[in-house]
Amino acid sequence: MTETLCLAQDPESRRTTSPWQVAPIHLDPIFLTWDQDAGSSEPSGGRPTRRSYEMWRLAKSKTGLDTVLWLNRAVNLRMRLLTQRYNMRSILRDPPPQDTEILARIGIIRPQMQRTLAELHRALESSPVPPEHCAELVDAVWYFLRSTDTLMNVQRTDMAFAHEQTNRDGYVSFEFGQYFTKQSPSVAVWGILPLELVSQQPTGDWISIDLKVKPRIQYGHLYFEGILSPAQNHVDSVWRAYFDVDTAA
Repeated sequence: MTETLCLAQDPESRRTTSPWQVAPIHLDPIFLTWDQDAGSSEPSGGRPTRRSYEMWRLAKSKTGLDTVLWLNRAVNLRMRLLTQRYNMRSILRDPPPQDTEILARIGIIRPQMQRTLAELHRALESSPVPPEHCAELVDAVWYFLRSTDTLMNVQRTDMAFAHEQTNRDGYVSFEFGQYFTKQSPSVAVWGILPLELVSQQPTGDWISIDLKVKPRIQYGHLYFEGILSPAQNHVDSVWRAYFDVDTAA
């Protein structure tokens, strides 16, 4: 690996395009456990959360099936806006038909919340709906809306993972920036990683990067720039980390 990677040993060498331009490298996902920095973000225009809360308040003032109906509308609107805002169907290689399943697979909602939202949908077919059950559903939907407010109000444009090395000088890091388009998220990446965390061969669940410029090696580290390989989903690694970070921090 080292012999192949040593394309530019001179730290002063000029960066140029290289035969590696479309060839991937593979990174050990251990960097996802390093300290995280949410980086920059873009506030949403308008008030994207307002309408769902209006529906929730209306549901709270109703009884029985009317409550369930308006709760479902509030939830469905929020899920539709989330999946559209982050183009979540393109993140998943085989997206399920239901938005609830998409949010669960990416990690935005936990299994218990997924079951509760499914129960809310089934309650549309129940008659009558006990008042105490309506009250439970009203509270559950409130928690769902609150837990996704930040993703609605603020969208990160970059994110970083950094780690201070105990046996070497300085930090190593991995950063990425993403721009959600109608086709698919375009994810630029750049980093400084020890060579032992880099391979040119696919390795288990390692993260695939397509290089955009000629990488260089200095003091046992690889300096690189590229894009997250569109051939890989990385749902259980990069994307879960992206949606797990508190954007309000």
